Amino acid sequence: MYPYFKYGAYIARDIDVQIGDSLTWAWKAWGEAADSISSDKAYLIATNGLQSQIVRYAPGKDNSISFDEGGIWSIFIGLAQYEDNQVWGAIEVDSVELHSVPEPTSLALALGAVIALALTRGSLASKARR
Repeated sequence: MYPYFKYGAYIARDIDVQIGDSLTWAWKAWGEAADSISSDKAYLIATNGLQSQIVRYAPGKDNSISFDEGGIWSIFIGLAQYEDNQVWGAIEVDSVELHSVPEPTSLALALGAVIALALTRGSLASKARR
């Protein structure tokens, strides 16, 4: 499916995102995957068929991507093994979370409610002073 994972393994999942949503995750690598000199590398790939984002494992790196286009995106997380299949490498993926940006209509409704509440409180306060 993806040439990055010709040897090795990956997991995949489709998610439905809105513009501005972000995906965060935590991962840790062991063996050759943790070695910066080794050719075995861990990746996260996000694609919607028209564009792709690729994040390679690096210790201490911010693990997040933002989506500038909504719709269905395929997420692949895996370990690519390029040169040998004798030395092991492994990754652990944890805390995968999709963070949604509030819709503009939700923000407008919330702002309208705050304004209405402020006007109501102001009206009640002026009546109480009379």
